[in-house]
Amino acid sequence: MPELGSNIALPDMVVHMRNVEFEIPALPNLFRILDGYACLLMTRSTSGISIIRTAQQQNKLINVYDVENKQIGFLAAQCATAGPQ
Repeated sequence: MPELGSNIALPDMVVHMRNVEFEIPALPNLFRILDGYACLLMTRSTSGISIIRTAQQQNKLINVYDVENKQIGFLAAQCATAGPQ
């Protein structure tokens, strides 16, 4: 597990959405606020629309975006080295 400070070990997370699972690494999505405490910047959606913030999208590529069938898919990627050379 990633370490956040000297005394917090954090697990990675999985967000379960309809027809897709989105894996979120603990770092950089958890922020140390005090020794022994961390803050997760996430909230529940009551509108039926999920919003994934940019820090959670780091090193992810959207590999399927099917509007007609209402499906989306994600791939892990090293985005710093991806793209046109």
